Formats: sequence, structure tokens, C-alpha cells
Amino acid sequence: MKKIVLVILIITFNSCKKNDTNFRLKGNVETISYIYKEATEKFGKVIEGKQINDSLIKLKFNEKGQLTDSLWSKSEYQQANDLWKKNEYQTKKEYKEDLLIRETYYKNKIVSQIKEFSYDDEKKINEITNYDKNKKILDKRVYKYLDKLNYVKIYNGDGSLIETEKMIFDKDNYLIQIINSKGNTTFKYVDGIIREKKHIKIVIKDREAELNSSEHTDKLTYIKISEYNSDGQISKYNEISDFYTTSSNGESYKNGGGSNILKYSYPKYDEFKNWTKQVVRYDTQISHVIERKISYRK
Repeated sequence: MKKIVLVILIITFNSCKKNDTNFRLKGNVETISYIYKEATEKFGKVIEGKQINDSLIKLKFNEKGQLTDSLWSKSEYQQANDLWKKNEYQTKKEYKEDLLIRETYYKNKIVSQIKEFSYDDEKKINEITNYDKNKKILDKRVYKYLDKLNYVKIYNGDGSLIETEKMIFDKDNYLIQIINSKGNTTFKYVDGIIREKKHIKIVIKDREAELNSSEHTDKLTYIKISEYNSDGQISKYNEISDFYTTSSNGESYKNGGGSNILKYSYPKYDEFKNWTKQVVRYDTQISHVIERKISYRK
């Protein structure tokens, strides 16, 4: 569960014009470090423990508030050697005229992947191309703009079409819906700040091929809901799954599923009103604490 929370923390912040589009930061931030700690709760008070392995994340920003460097480590199992190895990952971002033009990904200081961005005359994204370390195309995203509706055609490295993604915007040009093979994602805003993100995916699976029988059809529904506070910071994350089976006579019954809920609170802020401590609860129990150390340019 802790690794899932780590991903949510980094990628789900709402945009802010003063800083990088994935963060809502105040002041001229130079660096941020995230440290994860074990935690318990006694007599209503949060007691912090030791640092969790693979929990240190370091971010760097330029003077315009754009994220330029991300560094983190992760222990991964190597089946061939039957051992765990700690790998270091890094992403470097390059900008031109305030537009992101390249992301370079490293594993243990060796380039593993490159992503390049191109734009039209109105500075809208035209193409995003992923390359491997040898500059071979892995995939490409091509954008087409139609008023409040964008289409993104996603291609394999060989040029064959994978799918077409649809992005819908409201009258204020806020993204409100994404539709693709991964499901349907909707967004809700209050005064320009995201307050809810909801993702739904439905999988229907006919088990005839597996069981040599047409008696069972499984319907799997996955729902992920992220809620945000008035500052645009995540406050709740809920994963819901429901499994239903329908027999050949039309009878349907539930045969599995459940819900996982994470709740986030922010007990400490710095002088710029950026949070410096986040408490994460899994259902009603303390999961862990995240400390955020922020340095500013003078």
C-alpha cells in the first residue's frame, strides 16, 4: 500500500500557474525532498518511527517554477540472481521558451528512455514521441484539436495505430473527461481548483473459452476516486472493485470485490503555506507519515 501512495503523491497534484503543472507550490521553490516514515497512533497522537526504505524522493525546480530533475530509488527483485537490488532512477526535463521539449529517463545513471515534445504555432502539443536509449521509436502520440474536444492518436513504434483517446474540455478550458481503453476518467473543479478525479473501467469476460462452457460471464468494475481539498491537495483516495457473474439463464450474483480507502491530512505548513507534513491513514489506521523539506531561492 505504501508504494501505491507514493505514486499518488507525486502525480496527482493539481496545476498551478506559478509552478510546475503537477504541483501547487507557493514561493520560489528550488528543491523538495520527500521522506516516508513509519507511524502509529497512541492516545490520539501520531508517533513517528523510522524511515521507510526506498522512500526518499528529491525534486529540483528552475527559477520559473518548472520541474527540471526528479531523483528516487527503488529496491527490485532480480529473478535471475534471486536477490534484491536497489536501483536509482532519475528524470531530467528540458525547456525552450517555457515549453517542455524533452524528458530523459535514467536508470543507475544510464539513459533508458527519451521522450520528445513538439508544438504547433499556437504552442499546443503536436506530438509526443517515446524513444529507447538507441533512439528507436517506442510509441507516438499525435494530437488533433477541435474546439472543446481533443483527439489523441496513439501509435506503436512501427506506425500501427493502438487507439484513439478522447479529451473533453468545458467552457473555461478545464479538462473534464478522458476516454480511452483504460476506462473513463472525469474531473470536477471548484473555482478553478480540482476537487475530484474519478476513473471507471468495466471489463466483461466470457469464460466459455476457459471452461468450455457458456454458463459464466464475469463483469468486473473498477472505480478509483481521488478527492482534493480547497488547496488542491489530495484528501481522500478510494479504490472500489465489484465482481459479478451472470449465468446462461440470466441470473447475476456478486462474487467478490471490496474497497480500499486512504485519507490524507496536513498538520504542518511552512511560512509560505506549503505543507511540510502529511499523515496517511489506511481505512481508520495510521499508515505512514511523509515529511516534505522545501528549500527556496533567496
